[in-house]
Amino acid sequence: MEFKQARALRAPSINRMASALANPSREAIIEILMDGRAYTLLEISQRLPITPQTVSYHLRQLMSTNFVSQIKSGRHHYYRLASIDLAHLFEELSLTAPKNPEHCLSHRGKADNMTFCRTCYDHLAGMVAVKLLHAFERRSFIQEQSGNHLIMLPEGKAFFEREFKTNTLNVDSAKRQLTVACLDWSERDYHLGGSWGHALFEGLQKQRYLQKESTSRVVIVTPLGNSWFAEKFGFNFNRKL
Repeated sequence: MEFKQARALRAPSINRMASALANPSREAIIEILMDGRAYTLLEISQRLPITPQTVSYHLRQLMSTNFVSQIKSGRHHYYRLASIDLAHLFEELSLTAPKNPEHCLSHRGKADNMTFCRTCYDHLAGMVAVKLLHAFERRSFIQEQSGNHLIMLPEGKAFFEREFKTNTLNVDSAKRQLTVACLDWSERDYHLGGSWGHALFEGLQKQRYLQKESTSRVVIVTPLGNSWFAEKFGFNFNRKL
């Protein structure tokens, strides 16, 4: 067998990655894409106080570091986070980032809503998500394993089938981590990620217990959801949003 010398590679450039994130506009774009959906350039521009040309420049910078990927569909180009692993990375970076107190009352309300319930890519985060994971553990729906990994137990699968009509076989066969404990930046505690975290978010939306805001990552607990959470877990989520 012929020996081929491996090509020499440079060490990964952490500096390039840090530089790509060290800009308020690019940080805001990442925040928009953290809900897991794909957006056009115009849709992103409409949510930021900068021109489409400037957004396009920042998107190219984020694509050059593989933070953002572009999807072409006909004449339209869509942008989204390149992977769910990046969403977890950005969530964890938020844990150590300096916290800026919000003094404006109108902005404080939005900040409170984000910490109460929001999306983390394709699953739930915030206080609601953390309380749900604790409730699942207490009821032996989920069992903790090493390395922040969790396992969904038969009782938990039966709950998903009963409450959300979830096809648990499809969830278990997903080509991704099934259950993972994601460290929540606002609660300093874990919420449920992975394919079961996604199934939970989908189920709660399907039953209209939760409703996602169209222009942010904020998720609202509906009146129907308040009743369901109180009945199933004894949670009182009635609050002004």
